[in-house]
Amino acid sequence: MKWLIVFLLAWRACAFEFSGEVARVVDGDSLSVKFGTGEIRVRLFGIDAPEINQIGGWAAKRLLEDLTAGHKIRLRVVDVDKYGRLVAWAWANEINLNRWMIYEGWAWHYRRYSSDFSLFVAEKAAKKAGRGLWHNKTPQSPWMFRRQPVAAQRAPHWLNQTGVRHWPGCRYYRQGAGRLIRKKEGRACAICGG
Repeated sequence: MKWLIVFLLAWRACAFEFSGEVARVVDGDSLSVKFGTGEIRVRLFGIDAPEINQIGGWAAKRLLEDLTAGHKIRLRVVDVDKYGRLVAWAWANEINLNRWMIYEGWAWHYRRYSSDFSLFVAEKAAKKAGRGLWHNKTPQSPWMFRRQPVAAQRAPHWLNQTGVRHWPGCRYYRQGAGRLIRKKEGRACAICGG
């Protein structure tokens, strides 16, 4: 059934809408939606959220989980990406998830694939207010993060004396007494999701 939808979308090259229940949130810009007896992978159109192993990746995922928890979501599919995911606008409880993730500062407007003005405005508002990732004046975009060698993407965390771990780039990374760690120890920082 899933491949039939992908085939029809590619063949007709037109947008269509459907609703479904979220099976799981993969990260801040991707999720799986229950469809029939299976799941369909969906990429939110026009946004790029931090990777899970990037600063803010877990926080972006948590926000999308909170926005979709207990709600059916409505999807307006506009494309199929090279990984076979449906690329779509998404709404939960009448909130446009694409726009909201950017407005809250947990995703970038992905201008490479979208020229939507409302996403541009949402990003400007988040930057101006210093929300989410924009608390740091120069957050690293996901597309630049993905260009790094894998070893750099797996940089060690900093575990401080109070047992909170931080990603490199977090304002609390290597602040005060603590030690470098490579495995998950302690609690994640509320800001960077360490």
